[in-house]
Amino acid sequence: RWSPSHASAKLRSRGGVCQALWNMRRFVLAAIMFEAFDIATIDVLTAFLYSTVECPQVAPTSEGTCPVGSFLAADTCEPEPPQSHHWSMSALCADKHEVMLKTTHLKGYLHDLQHGAALLAALVAGPLIDTVGRKPMLLTALGFQVVYCLMLFLACVVGQQMKALYVTFVGLAFVCAGCSLSIFHPTSAAMVADLSGDCTATRGDGYAALSVVVNISVFVGYGSAFPLLKAHLENYLPVWAAAVGIGAAAMLASGLVLKETMPDAAAPSPSNRPQRAATVVSVQSSDTDGTGPSSKTGRSVARSIPRTVSHVSYKAARETVNGFQCVWRDRFLLHFVILFGFVTVASVSILHLLNAYQVSVLGYDNATASLCGIVLPVVGIISSVLTSVFIRKCGVYGLLVVQFLVVVVGFLAAGALAANPHWAPAGFWFGLALFAIGWSSVQACSRTIISMHVPTDRQGSVFAILQVVSGLLSMTVGLLWPEVFFHPGAKGWRTGAIWIASGAVVFFCTIWFAFLMIACPSPADSADAAFCGVNVSQNEVSREASISSETTTDSGSDSGSSDEVVHEDSQARV
Repeated sequence: RWSPSHASAKLRSRGGVCQALWNMRRFVLAAIMFEAFDIATIDVLTAFLYSTVECPQVAPTSEGTCPVGSFLAADTCEPEPPQSHHWSMSALCADKHEVMLKTTHLKGYLHDLQHGAALLAALVAGPLIDTVGRKPMLLTALGFQVVYCLMLFLACVVGQQMKALYVTFVGLAFVCAGCSLSIFHPTSAAMVADLSGDCTATRGDGYAALSVVVNISVFVGYGSAFPLLKAHLENYLPVWAAAVGIGAAAMLASGLVLKETMPDAAAPSPSNRPQRAATVVSVQSSDTDGTGPSSKTGRSVARSIPRTVSHVSYKAARETVNGFQCVWRDRFLLHFVILFGFVTVASVSILHLLNAYQVSVLGYDNATASLCGIVLPVVGIISSVLTSVFIRKCGVYGLLVVQFLVVVVGFLAAGALAANPHWAPAGFWFGLALFAIGWSSVQACSRTIISMHVPTDRQGSVFAILQVVSGLLSMTVGLLWPEVFFHPGAKGWRTGAIWIASGAVVFFCTIWFAFLMIACPSPADSADAAFCGVNVSQNEVSREASISSETTTDSGSDSGSSDEVVHEDSQARV
């Protein structure tokens, strides 16, 4: 697992990110529309929340100074104009640190609400991805995005005069955002698994291509949001109205472009098809005597709806149980899902606070702070392409350890230099670049590892469980970053506390993963994998059976005893 000599022959299969992007071209178009739309609204939403913060009229201190966001004029603190570099981001509050602090705390609670909704949505969506299909669930995620923008539009309509309705609409917007993301991520991961082949190398190509798609979307999204942030708007009503129309158009376009990718393994078995055909024939024959369903269409449809709902609910519940059993029985997968959840919380918490950190610590304005959204995807695309190459060189497990360490170095570098005002910007951009290199590769490698441990008809359920674990950790551990580690007016080492905390968490997870690889080797690397209870995918079984059948055909043996020996050997290998 640590050296090229341990890589199987399948790791050297041909492919690459470009080939994977071409094979998934329909999905790529839909994913870019979703991700770019989501990213574009994130910074706009933050600016919108800034603009709604209220505070009392600020007064000069005893030294005759005013807080950041205002200037001294005739012994009073006047607010900076929106075009100023030191504007407070809100026309209702002239204290920039107060605006940052209140918005950060508010977003912490709203993200808690979002993660709770995401948790419930993932529990429902996971089994539906493997039963109803990938395409309907992806369109459902896009639908939640449209409703999310509609809620923010209504919040702008009611305004601050109706506080109860305003808070309700903003809360519902975050609920819709959580549902949308918790449905989209496991669905997209399952779609990539369907379209990227069965071996580790091509599966790695698929998830590296997914990282490329996400980074391209980040570039497009932040680039689209930059002019809006640069305008320093005080009224976001037209913005959310336009977002509703754009989201609806993206949903319609995705419905026309996408095709269902769920394999036949998740569909009804072929043995059931003759029965369904016979049923259709019998129904058609009963129609000819005038007593068939043509005269009872309404009643038969009414009776069939509860049965259909009951059947789908039963299958969804069964798939949920099967997904949890799939993770629980595979000791490696169980540990890895929890481990990756901690890494995700540490990384996503930094991304959520990135804008506030740049504005409050580095002194950037809101538009300049959004430029990191252009730097991150460029570095991430390069990292994703190289991930596909290095998976074939050193294996997916060894590469993941290296990228974990890259992320740790990036976090600690940014945190160590944050206390020095002269070196803080350099440390921030250096650490951010290392984080972008490592995080894109970590996501691709982790999804590849999880996907290769899971049968084809359990992909959606298991990736939804991953979403649930990440949501639970975000609702508990994730609150430490906005509530404890981050403070806009902090001095000394506390300035970089968010970076140091994330670096410590990822370093701990690196040690955890190293011990996990020693204790629980994967089926591809060791015959002792049964000790860890590792699940063997049905794809592996079918491939072994096909290899055995090819061996039998090539031997050209006509004797029955020889066929029995080959068959017994095939069963032993499987």
